[in-house]
Amino acid sequence: MIGLQPARELRELVSAVVADRAAEIGRLLPEAEIVHTGGTSLDDALTRGDVDLHVRVPASDFPEAVAALERRYEPYRPEMWTDAFAAFLVPEERRLPTGVALTALGAEHDRRFTRGWELLRTRPELLAEYNALKQRFEGTNDEDDYGAAKTAFFTRLETGA
Repeated sequence: MIGLQPARELRELVSAVVADRAAEIGRLLPEAEIVHTGGTSLDDALTRGDVDLHVRVPASDFPEAVAALERRYEPYRPEMWTDAFAAFLVPEERRLPTGVALTALGAEHDRRFTRGWELLRTRPELLAEYNALKQRFEGTNDEDDYGAAKTAFFTRLETGA
């Protein structure tokens, strides 16, 4: 069931998870840029309570970065991976579910994550629209429709449509 809460209610716990996981990823990938994204990155966002980290590396470092993260974390939906995008779950993180999106700098998913979350940080009306989208699914089990709606929202942000 999709349940939501204001991200501000989780701020302290989220900060601890982000700090710990960013430090760990920083040791694995010292040249990577690590950005906290997702609903828990914005106090006024509604969230399911999961932490999302966006790890950005140069395209030339991408294969080695994938290998390093695969040794530490659980691959997530590898059928969706590309030569510039991979996703992982942090199974041993017990405080809050945590995911890692690895992207090559400048690639499609990198631009999508960077632009989308920058717009949500700087344009309150877009964050309100995103929260309203999420609220439409609260209390349901419509995971596929929920994911599709979020994808369509971020596609619109990326394309400016």
